[in-house]
Amino acid sequence: PRLTKQQQQQQTGGPPDTNSLPMLFDRVLCDVPCSSDGTLRKTPSVLERWNCALGIGLHSLQARIVRRAAQLCAPGGRLVYSTCSCNPVENEAVVAELLRADPTIRVVDASTLVPGLPRRPGLQSWCVFDDADRATWAADRRRRGEPVSVARGGVPGAAAPAAD
Repeated sequence: PRLTKQQQQQQTGGPPDTNSLPMLFDRVLCDVPCSSDGTLRKTPSVLERWNCALGIGLHSLQARIVRRAAQLCAPGGRLVYSTCSCNPVENEAVVAELLRADPTIRVVDASTLVPGLPRRPGLQSWCVFDDADRATWAADRRRRGEPVSVARGGVPGAAAPAAD
């Protein structure tokens, strides 16, 4: 749990030890490692290493990083989560997992902050590549003589949020 200076002073009876207090920030930018599939137009070489498993493989790392970023964000502060991916498993699923884990965090409309920036609403539902899809995809690649390298297992937290 986060302790404020006031809470710590009450617990110890003396002035707080400022070295043990968490450093919190009003603004935190969380630009996580990603599959980079959103940069295909400017970096065509991304396509050479891209496969469906990239986003799935990065999801848990991205979720850990954004959870840590949220811990560093002061109450009332602003956390911006950023990728250069178009994959909802790397974007909406990570944000949905954070919102499930920390009910004090909420998504806010930031359209007035940068009025000229093109934007679209986030997805409310998405499909996650499961073992059956993976098997079909791998069989198709083998039939065409292409290499198959796919991460196995589920993606904890990658499910879409339940409809309210």
